[in-house]
Amino acid sequence: MKRKREFQVLVVGAGPVGMVTALKLGLAGIPTRIIDKETDPTTRSGACAIHPHSMQIFSELGMVQAILDAGHRIDVMAFYDGADRKAELNLANLRLEFPFAVALPQSVLERLLEAELKRIKVPIEWNHWLTKVDFSGKKPKGTIAKMAMNSTGIIMAETDYFVDSETEIEPEFIIATEGIRSNIRDALQIELESYGPRELFTHCDFQIECDAGHEARFQLENDGTGAFWPLPNRMARWSIQTFPNMVSLDFVEKERSPFVVEKSAQDIARFADRMRHTAPWFEYPISEIDWLIEVPFEPRLAVRFGENRCWLAGDCAHQVSPIGMQGMNAGFIEAVQLSDQIEAILRNGAPLTSLNTYSQVSHSRIESLLCKSESPAGVDWMKNRWSRIVCCLPALGSDLDLFTRQLRIENAPALAFK
Repeated sequence: MKRKREFQVLVVGAGPVGMVTALKLGLAGIPTRIIDKETDPTTRSGACAIHPHSMQIFSELGMVQAILDAGHRIDVMAFYDGADRKAELNLANLRLEFPFAVALPQSVLERLLEAELKRIKVPIEWNHWLTKVDFSGKKPKGTIAKMAMNSTGIIMAETDYFVDSETEIEPEFIIATEGIRSNIRDALQIELESYGPRELFTHCDFQIECDAGHEARFQLENDGTGAFWPLPNRMARWSIQTFPNMVSLDFVEKERSPFVVEKSAQDIARFADRMRHTAPWFEYPISEIDWLIEVPFEPRLAVRFGENRCWLAGDCAHQVSPIGMQGMNAGFIEAVQLSDQIEAILRNGAPLTSLNTYSQVSHSRIESLLCKSESPAGVDWMKNRWSRIVCCLPALGSDLDLFTRQLRIENAPALAFK
């Protein structure tokens, strides 16, 4: 039997961007539901850093102290070629409210956000699917199915999902934050344009036996990019570009199982050797490998971020390099701007067409990142690496220009631009 429940905005997808969207709307007093087809939050994922501008967003959401307590402050971004330190960016020199980044695993951030949503009585509805949607009317209509599990067998248990109940919905707005495989984007027939070839990145979280300091390091070889992020509790993240045959690669889902396969001493030794070969400056003793995953990536951007009363934010609208965590942080900006404009429409009678500005600004922000080509004058080493350096920086939009102008070559002044 179908049931009706009144609310104004439906957020589909409970990753960090979806949670920030629902939290922003909920704090504004907009009746909101947030659903996700998964059973619980991710346990492991690629994103692990919050940009300075995003810290300002979390300040407005009342979450800065919780993030600082759970995260690891990053004050310096250093750039290497082999063992040579070529350039650095000291975030403390920037005139920002939060002149630092915070390294924080996505799984921890999601737990903090979920707790805030529960506090304001906008709980995430896990195991809920948007099974039908109709955008032809004045307002979107659809059906939300609550799924239930049925497990059979003892030694080799099998789990089937079935529809436990359904809800007919007719919200004022639907916001899709469901990731790169977005059913809502497909239903709107919004294409993703490619901005480059598909690549593969390996992400690994591991335990080290000492304090790694407050510096993120980026390895910029002629043919690939790597990133080292210190994490809380003497953990660290190593992400590196790899180059197998890309033809059969597909995009992977986030890992949600807490199960971790134990690694042998030989596995740890091989990984440490690979790290030192790729990044000769790496001298941290590794005690344990937590997890390792290979993730394909292709720079892509939606031709538009929605229409009428259905809009996109985060990874379902774009995919950018995972090295600098710019995709998730762009999603936070989009979540705030989209929420503010929807509030203005619902509360103040702003025209629906005002959301076209959101689409144009968001598209321009990501396109400028994917097409960044202006290189510093007189610095030969950087010219061939400039687009990759830009993808490492914890900034977007106008902040990106500010950060690039503060980059310093070792023993040289700030960069000069053409």
